[in-house]
Amino acid sequence: MAGNRFLDEREAYRILAEGEYGFLSLVTPEGGPYGIPLNYVWLPEERCVFFHCAKSGRKLDCIRARPEVCFTVVGPARVIPERYNTRYESAVFTGTASIVTDPAEKREKLDLLARRFSPGDPRREEVVEKYLPAVCICKLAVRTASAKRNPGD
Repeated sequence: MAGNRFLDEREAYRILAEGEYGFLSLVTPEGGPYGIPLNYVWLPEERCVFFHCAKSGRKLDCIRARPEVCFTVVGPARVIPERYNTRYESAVFTGTASIVTDPAEKREKLDLLARRFSPGDPRREEVVEKYLPAVCICKLAVRTASAKRNPGD
């Protein structure tokens, strides 16, 4: 029987910092479920997750109607067939999502996303400027954090 798999909040934020993508869970304006994978940047000093999306669409409709969201990140995972088990670590965050409206902050956050996922690209500034008018930057202000790990033994 497995022991306590829950991790402390510090470990939840480590998983978030190391992750490359997560799953944003929202509620539609009609009250239905909606989830979507996305990449993100975590800023611990702001206690916020930032992500980008199109300037219109289902994700933004959900955020505008019901801004309370859940965000899940799964770290490295591996199925262990001979043990009927899975080795994994995951973290779940809840909070309030909003749309970044300040132009300078929007540019800064899009640049941080570009730096994170295309480090060292000499075209970064040019690409950010090109896509800035076409994207929306969203902010998830984290309220709660929890995490679990199964070593698979």
